[in-house]
Amino acid sequence: SVHFRLSTMHSRSKDKKNTVYSLEEVGKHHKPDDMWLAIMGKVYDVTKWGKSHPGGDTILHIMAGQDVTDPFLVSHPLEVVEHKLPAFQIGVLEGWEASELQRDFFNIKTQLQNDGYFQPTPMYYIGKLLVQTALLVIAVYLHLQGSLWAALLGSVAMGCFWHQMSFLGHDAGHNSLTGIRNIDYWLSILVTVFYGVSGQWWKRSHNVHHVVTNSVDCDPDIQHLPFIAVTKDFFNNVYSKYHNRVFEFDRFARAMVSIQHFMYYPLMAVARFNLYLQSFILCFKADQVRRRSIEFMSLVVYQMWYWYLVSHVEGFVPKLLCALISHAVCGVIHVQITLSHFAMETYRDVPTESENFLKAQLATTMNVSCPKWLDWFHGGLQFQVEHHLFPRLPRKHYRYCMEKYILPLCAKHNLEYLSVPFIRGNMMVYTALKNTAELARKHKRVPPDTNFIKRAMMAQG
Repeated sequence: SVHFRLSTMHSRSKDKKNTVYSLEEVGKHHKPDDMWLAIMGKVYDVTKWGKSHPGGDTILHIMAGQDVTDPFLVSHPLEVVEHKLPAFQIGVLEGWEASELQRDFFNIKTQLQNDGYFQPTPMYYIGKLLVQTALLVIAVYLHLQGSLWAALLGSVAMGCFWHQMSFLGHDAGHNSLTGIRNIDYWLSILVTVFYGVSGQWWKRSHNVHHVVTNSVDCDPDIQHLPFIAVTKDFFNNVYSKYHNRVFEFDRFARAMVSIQHFMYYPLMAVARFNLYLQSFILCFKADQVRRRSIEFMSLVVYQMWYWYLVSHVEGFVPKLLCALISHAVCGVIHVQITLSHFAMETYRDVPTESENFLKAQLATTMNVSCPKWLDWFHGGLQFQVEHHLFPRLPRKHYRYCMEKYILPLCAKHNLEYLSVPFIRGNMMVYTALKNTAELARKHKRVPPDTNFIKRAMMAQG
């Protein structure tokens, strides 16, 4: 009964949905008003579903015309496969057969599913929430003491609170808190009230990032011009399929990228301010914002309570210092997020074969090695490979999944699996950014500056 049994995946039905299509024919339907997908040997027309897709229609626009078996199966629960997909089926894919690597990969998910590892773990999150509540109480208490030193310590506590809260918001976005989409949505709204960054803004970009990790053309998590370029490919004015605009490598961008290895940590320290801006821009400009007024009010409530708290610190400079300290401490999360990808391989467009999804994830993602007692600090982000392969798996099971399944799978199929200590990972990112910076300084064909202020405001991620 499990949908990962590949022996039945490509069975030919005897009804009107048995029209056979080649992958080449499927590839012709890749526009927003004409989107076909191939999944498990069957062909689906999802054009009308785009606007209703919980993960946003952008990912459908990017992947339309492709065999998306692997990314689809790892991102969706069983009920979607059984109850939603059949309504969109228009035929079957010619000659489709799962590879040995795919079969082994699917069997791992089947085993994890059968063993109950995808089930929500409420007690685990209750424990995390108690710790986060304690951090918030300490931060508020210290801010209200009327002492600068107490306020500075409170700012550190506030940064730690945000840092840990970000992991909760991340898991809510993946529906791994309760496994019920509506409940996890309201929990994400609660996270926004205390964290200040829109869960819907994050989900729109993060879903795309998971499927086309480190794609120069598609992944918003590496499209950071005019400030950062992780590869020289960005020197050629890349058109972003996510933002639907060109990232111009002009003189200002070259100047910034030329010193990006020096600016990396300062940028990460203030990255939250940009995310505040992007969250509000989403509410005012983007379509398909679920419960727009509630999303907007959650952002406003956060800004009100936080800056009211900071207002209790005497003097403008101490207020500014407290705000910068709290945001810089939380900036560690941005280092942790980018650490697993900035030094890894990049590629153009999207993987052309479904099997390449697994190989692409291993090539573009690295883990951070750490002892088990330090897992709390990384919040599951140290197991980025496992998270990208099984995004709905609760993070407490990542270490088990790595040791029991992923490492043996990679060994069997001679796939490289990279895991390095935190400090070494930082050194790798610094070196990668430095190498690209040196190439930027040598790049001669650079157009005059455009409106870099506008482009800076549009720098998402």
